[in-house]
Amino acid sequence: AMHLLQRPRPSSAGARHGVDELMLFEHMATMMTNEGRLPEAENFARKAFEGMEVAFPPGAQDIRPAAARARLAHVLHLRGYFEEAEHHLRQAFSEYESSLGQEHPHTLGCARNLAVLLKQVAVHSSRSHKLLQEAQGLLQKASDGYASTLGSDHPDAQRAARNVENFRLWRTK
Repeated sequence: AMHLLQRPRPSSAGARHGVDELMLFEHMATMMTNEGRLPEAENFARKAFEGMEVAFPPGAQDIRPAAARARLAHVLHLRGYFEEAEHHLRQAFSEYESSLGQEHPHTLGCARNLAVLLKQVAVHSSRSHKLLQEAQGLLQKASDGYASTLGSDHPDAQRAARNVENFRLWRTK
């Protein structure tokens, strides 16, 4: 699939729209991440995020900048840049909440991702107790939200409930 994203655009297709190019950057970042090419993935994710912020300013109430920010945070997390990843993921979570609401599946997924990141940050932080409490709260929020929104039998709701239970077990060890 990488070769499809990298092929030249046919001249008959006309000029590439700016948002199309930003989406291409996002797809490239995802593919590079999946291939373990994290420095390249970070570069594409940054370009996509920075472009989305310009294309869709806060007043636009569009979630594409939040999604691009969350993708960048994911790459930064994988690269071990926890502080910057935490900043971006907190901001993405806030943007999802204000745009989509607290119980939207995108918001809940971001809450779960933020909890995972906070757990990893806490292991190496002087503020570990506070971060672990926050992570547990976010996991519970995601679990409750998925169950409420999608039903407790939905795979995402079941996964989120297991995440909460696994986190509790991990904390008691």
